[in-house]
Amino acid sequence: MSDTLHHSDEDNISRSNAAESEMAHRDADPPTPSQEEREPTASEDPPDAPGIDNPRSITAPNEAEAETEAHALASPGSAGSLEVVLDVTYDLEAYLEEFSRLARKGRFEAAVALFHACPPDLRMHPECALDFVDALSRQGAYGALADFAAGEGARLMARLRGCGAAPVQYVRCVFELGRWRVCGAVDGSWREGVEAGDARSQLRANFERLDSVQVQLLCNLMQLDSEVERSTKRHRASTREAEMIMGSSSDWHGLYKHLLSTNRIWDMRDLFHALYSRYGVADAIKLSLDDQKRVIPSGALGSDNSDLNGWFRFVLDWTQCFPRDESTDFALLDLLVTMSLQLLSHGRENAEAIKKIIAQAMTHANHFAISLSLGNPENVQTSPYLKWALAHQRLARELPINVRRTPSYAYLARAAGIVIWNSNLPIFVPVGSVHDRGRVTWEKQSRTTSEHLLHLGLSAARKNGDYVLAAQYWEEMFYTSDAPLDVLGQLSRLQRDVQGDGVGCLRTCLTKYLCVSDETSMEELSHELQEQDHRDSESESTWSIDPVTRWCQRAIQSALSHHLGRALQTGAFLEEEERAYEELPCDFKRLLEDVKTGKDDRGSRVDADNLDGNLSERSAEFGMGTLYRDGNFIICDSSGYFSRVSAMMSFEGGGDA
Repeated sequence: MSDTLHHSDEDNISRSNAAESEMAHRDADPPTPSQEEREPTASEDPPDAPGIDNPRSITAPNEAEAETEAHALASPGSAGSLEVVLDVTYDLEAYLEEFSRLARKGRFEAAVALFHACPPDLRMHPECALDFVDALSRQGAYGALADFAAGEGARLMARLRGCGAAPVQYVRCVFELGRWRVCGAVDGSWREGVEAGDARSQLRANFERLDSVQVQLLCNLMQLDSEVERSTKRHRASTREAEMIMGSSSDWHGLYKHLLSTNRIWDMRDLFHALYSRYGVADAIKLSLDDQKRVIPSGALGSDNSDLNGWFRFVLDWTQCFPRDESTDFALLDLLVTMSLQLLSHGRENAEAIKKIIAQAMTHANHFAISLSLGNPENVQTSPYLKWALAHQRLARELPINVRRTPSYAYLARAAGIVIWNSNLPIFVPVGSVHDRGRVTWEKQSRTTSEHLLHLGLSAARKNGDYVLAAQYWEEMFYTSDAPLDVLGQLSRLQRDVQGDGVGCLRTCLTKYLCVSDETSMEELSHELQEQDHRDSESESTWSIDPVTRWCQRAIQSALSHHLGRALQTGAFLEEEERAYEELPCDFKRLLEDVKTGKDDRGSRVDADNLDGNLSERSAEFGMGTLYRDGNFIICDSSGYFSRVSAMMSFEGGGDA
């Protein structure tokens, strides 16, 4: 990202190409700035020097006199002062290169320490500050990010205004994404103003030649745009920033080719991650690797069901066009693992075509992981490698070699409620009359690999300060733990006390409803959710969780109060549940009503562009989020899994890389 910002000489920072090559082999120790000391200049500086308006402007007439005066001032008992001027230059590129190396390996604890060890003027240099803000977001340190925005945010914005519209909007997006995790929702005000319009215009005008900051801005726009829609129920036409920026799939292919030609593999990794999350794996591959001129439909991208060959062509692109290096292997490993996990469905059997794609992706990933571990044994402690290890643990649980050990959710399918996946953890929500709302007890799943490997991975992620990855390890432990409530308790403490992740903490608490089986545990969960409400009401910032999570919370609270025999609380929570229901997106209501009425359309998908007229005018608004129903399971999933199971492409001619 550092190559895209240009500044005046006022920053007094020199760049050294020689230091850059040196830093490529250096470990986590901060680089030492080079200092050049001028000849000291002495001047008398009495407390009240009569007749002298500016005593610091007085200099010694010659070097001999200056040296004599300096010795006199340095003598014990001297009342004068000595001014020493140091001309200090810092090797900015060395700092940036080392910081980037640490962040890409997921060693966020060391990266943050390096930033704070920088000299003050270097810390607030735009390039350093942007990398630091980006690292906090990737680390999952949302509370620290919010604190930085409140403390240094205005100063950073002021310094960025001379660097163009894109850096300013990029930082605003990152701050807003952090605020969303802390406070629960975004209001969309970040997109208003001249600078926001200028940044979007620059993206449209130069889409196939975006620089690093612009690519990151585009990725954040896609993520933030989705959250605005889910939180505010705004019509998609008013918020689909990403679709407004480009017009056809060839634009995305042109951008991909530009990143390839300039060897910007980490920008490619980030772009693929954003596309995976927003449109699904199939469409991400289609947009990036398909060079045919094709207008993107106004509705879901999945409506274009043409076959695609060469899922893994990007692996060949990046390994054959450039000499193999460690950085490329890390990026491709991270990308392939994310791709595999994104394709896994929740709560239903995965199609054979999906299993084959996952197997191929993990075969490629295994090659890079082995290469990295052999090249440097310390690489097994990096986040990309730990993600790969975690993926193997999850695949061993969800896609075991012995199909008889595949997780069964039949008991949940028979329960009087629905199961919602809006993250990696399920939330069971009882539905129907409060008197008919039964309970369901979570059943532990089996794993063919050692649980000890999960604990080792968790320990390494915590040591690195990678909070997002540590949370993912806790989530995976939940499924096979003998004490699932204890695991969820550890996870919620990480989210609340370390990350400042209010959204994640609330969702983790809601998952606990699956595991409460006695009055004591129900009492504890009820108290925990009330404490969450109390913290929200006392928060200085406005807490406005997304409608689906809020409705889940109220439904669970009303059920808990009923089971605990608290009639007054039950009535109050039922009223809040009804109000929360009115705020649900239209497509979610449609699926929910189908579950309640027992309509049998397993595996159905709601198309927000073709809703029938049965819903009231007030609920005719809809959210962007892709929702699927599988029996009484509702998956708030953006991977596009179900819509593309029947449209998997042929593997002939392009499946192998």
